[in-house]
Amino acid sequence: MKTRTWFALLPCSLAVLGCDLEPEDINPVPLLDAAVQDSPAETSPDAADAKHDVDAHDAAEAGDGDAGPAKRTIVTSALFGDTQPENLFIDPVFSAYMPSSGNWMPMTADQSAQQGASFGAGMMSDSPVGISMSVGKLADATSSSTNYELTLIAQVPGGSGPYHVQVWLSTLDEASSSDSSNWTGVTVGLLVSEDSNIIPVSEATASKKVIKGRTWHLFKGDIAKDLRLGAFVALDFAASKNTWLVQAPEFVPVALLDSSKQSLSLHRPALAPMPLTPTLKRCIELYVNRPKPSVVPWHRLLRGRDPRRLRP
Repeated sequence: MKTRTWFALLPCSLAVLGCDLEPEDINPVPLLDAAVQDSPAETSPDAADAKHDVDAHDAAEAGDGDAGPAKRTIVTSALFGDTQPENLFIDPVFSAYMPSSGNWMPMTADQSAQQGASFGAGMMSDSPVGISMSVGKLADATSSSTNYELTLIAQVPGGSGPYHVQVWLSTLDEASSSDSSNWTGVTVGLLVSEDSNIIPVSEATASKKVIKGRTWHLFKGDIAKDLRLGAFVALDFAASKNTWLVQAPEFVPVALLDSSKQSLSLHRPALAPMPLTPTLKRCIELYVNRPKPSVVPWHRLLRGRDPRRLRP
């Protein structure tokens, strides 16, 4: 009975209220807000949490320090560390040893080594650019009975100079990485196709990095030369017991660098050209003459055959 009486009186109550109000005095209330205001006890926990998060976010955006700590960034890591996106190396991460232009080719002075120098790559978090780029590893062949000169080269395209070249080097043995005697026999430079010399760059001694007890050496310099037919970047290591670590090689035209990194005069000019070693000469010969992978032209496959009968 009480329920029926309440519903019966509701139209009358609304009519009485309507008599005292003008149409412009009536402010419609959104249904969602009305539901929240009229029945706060019936709001679900999830909805309450969501509303609290929105309020906290709005307060943080407004600069309210009492709303909680500001948003923090854990880490920012570029795709290839801090290396230049204009890098002309085709394979700066030593992805694989393949008989293709641009890939790295290892060489040992041990002519009896059937498999050549031991060469591979892997990730090292304790390196100059961390896991953004893999680290190349070069060592004597497993079949070598002693230590030999080791070489690692890669081809780069030609064009107008000058060029900036740099690379991080270290050794697998931590103690050897800081021994200065190991670095007197290391050469990093450019082999120009039409010359028989190597243009070396020097170590930037002030840029050394010691990471987890291992010292990393940065070899870099600017080479003021136009490369009409391209060139080879070569890393040459004198005979030693070391396993050499290589990371983040760069070969970049200076004109493509950011204006803040360009200079009217070369910042770190390359050293005087020096003659190639027999191992370097042999490495270039093998690099040029090794077979190149290619795709068989379709016209050879179709010669004398009906294309409609070919199967994928």
